[in-house]
Amino acid sequence: MQTRVTLFDFDAIYQPVNTKKVGFKLRGGIGGANVKFYQSGSATSSVIGSQNFTQYYASSNHFNMNGGAGVQIYLNDHVYLRPEIDIHYIPNMTQQFGSNIVLQGMVWIGYSWGDRP
Repeated sequence: MQTRVTLFDFDAIYQPVNTKKVGFKLRGGIGGANVKFYQSGSATSSVIGSQNFTQYYASSNHFNMNGGAGVQIYLNDHVYLRPEIDIHYIPNMTQQFGSNIVLQGMVWIGYSWGDRP
């Protein structure tokens, strides 16, 4: 059985440190998680030969609380690089995945408009 998890969040962002070269961001909020389940298989016939298929099986929705922290490093006046780590707490995910905690790490490359302090 295959799964596809979609997370969505509504967050507040707090930036306690904001200088010309670096910014530190804290983020937290609530949202949801949608888990879709798919079943895969194959069939063989003399007319069309072998065929693989994936079929939608079921889905479930869950509440999601999250938090994260990132350091925004400015490479010049507008371009930045931001490594970030997030943690999601999703009640009742233990039934499907064995844990209620989802860790996520990412690196952003971005551009900011306007003047910086």
